[in-house]
Amino acid sequence: MALLFVFEIWEKTNPESGMRYTLDAFYWEELAPNSEGSDGWKVVSSKQTFYLAGLVSCLVALYSIFQYKNRLTQLKLGAVNAFIIMAYVATATYFIYTGEKEIGYESRGIFKPGYFLPLAALLLNSLANRFIKKDEKLVRSVDRIR
Repeated sequence: MALLFVFEIWEKTNPESGMRYTLDAFYWEELAPNSEGSDGWKVVSSKQTFYLAGLVSCLVALYSIFQYKNRLTQLKLGAVNAFIIMAYVATATYFIYTGEKEIGYESRGIFKPGYFLPLAALLLNSLANRFIKKDEKLVRSVDRIR
């Protein structure tokens, strides 16, 4: 989830007007081509988005790692983290589709790696919870033998 602060989530360019729309973890931006003839872009409008969810998810995962002596707490934190990640994906999807409607241009935008990273984080989080459950089951079975 920390990689979300580096990668863009979504991008769309209107070939008629040359306007470019981007979504990342920090901002929803509308960019216009630089009038000076350079390759740069200037920001026309910018709206702050939902970067806090990625940060909270990172902190919950980091705290969960250090709770290795209490596996049940780790499982609960994993469930909370899965909920935070799903909320992040739902919010990103909401921003993308409302942005598509606002722009009004027919072609679809491009999903960047930042859109798929939370899905990978969700998969890895579920695998971690699965193996924590497996480890807890093994410890309980060994305790019964003693």
